[in-house]
Amino acid sequence: MVLLIFHYHLYGMKKPIREHLVFYGIFACHLDIAHQKQILDMIRKEVTEHGLTVVSVFHDINLASLYCDHLLLMEAGSVKAYGEPHEVIIEQQIMDVYKARISTQAHPEQPKPQMAILPDFEEQRKEKSVSLSNIQKGEDYIAFIAEFPLKVLSSAVHNAGLGWYATFINRTVPQEYDIENVKTEFLQYIIEKGFSPTNTVGMMTAVDTKKAVMKEYLAPFGNLIVIVTAGIGGAIDVSHAYERTAYQTIGTINTWVIINGKLSKEAFVQGMVTATEAKSKALQTEKVMDKLSNTIATGTPTDSLLVAATQQGEFMQYAGPLTEVGKMIGKGVYEATVEAIQIYKREMER
Repeated sequence: MVLLIFHYHLYGMKKPIREHLVFYGIFACHLDIAHQKQILDMIRKEVTEHGLTVVSVFHDINLASLYCDHLLLMEAGSVKAYGEPHEVIIEQQIMDVYKARISTQAHPEQPKPQMAILPDFEEQRKEKSVSLSNIQKGEDYIAFIAEFPLKVLSSAVHNAGLGWYATFINRTVPQEYDIENVKTEFLQYIIEKGFSPTNTVGMMTAVDTKKAVMKEYLAPFGNLIVIVTAGIGGAIDVSHAYERTAYQTIGTINTWVIINGKLSKEAFVQGMVTATEAKSKALQTEKVMDKLSNTIATGTPTDSLLVAATQQGEFMQYAGPLTEVGKMIGKGVYEATVEAIQIYKREMER
């Protein structure tokens, strides 16, 4: 049981309003989401505008965290924890009280923790993997299409961030592409191509995606796929980017790292870091220059990166350069990026 406490003071409030606030606080969790929000927003507004304190009992921990200032967590009639939401909604503490597995994450707009229930049952399914056979080439795109969703962290144009997706698209657009309406236009493009907007991650580049470099590596944990397209016409040295006053010519290095394995949260982030370091090393090897500063470039203004994992097979807690998966990410991204840059250079020489 969670006791929800809205800050400020209850005394001095008119009795009917005070009773309504407490009543709605108790029963809000039994309403549909529209009425939950309406009632709790109303209570929060009254608390803020009139300097009140409202105390209520909630069974929905996420609602309690989102709307309260302090939480009192009870277990068998005794106080288990009291404090701000981030001090109470701690994974192990919640699991100890409720005897249920949960995972916590930040709310997308508020500095409040939210939790998700982790079921204990495992679906009876044959372990699946992916390979370069999942690649499909269209007229103006290259796509990776899996039979099941992979967990993905990306800086894509469409569906960026962390999520579960089965399709990744890297699309060729013209140099004069209008980026002002990119979100709406890309969504329409995905629908027209017959892909699911909610199950697809989308990137774009000005280079021909048919010439993407695709590599597959075997490793102790399973295989790893790296796919890179590199346009370096607008390459920059990030340490000199502050000197620029105008937008640079389009140039994009798009990188996909797809892993048959199970990554932790930190492994996804570390994998992004390792891949970025490998890309920068490839630019150094190929002596790609920032034409303004006349120094070695570290990337382009619009580079995009995706790290995906099947979340099946061996669990990998970390993905830094000295881990098995990190070593393969470094090797794969470096080799694929070098090759992609060389392809770009040959195209420019024609």
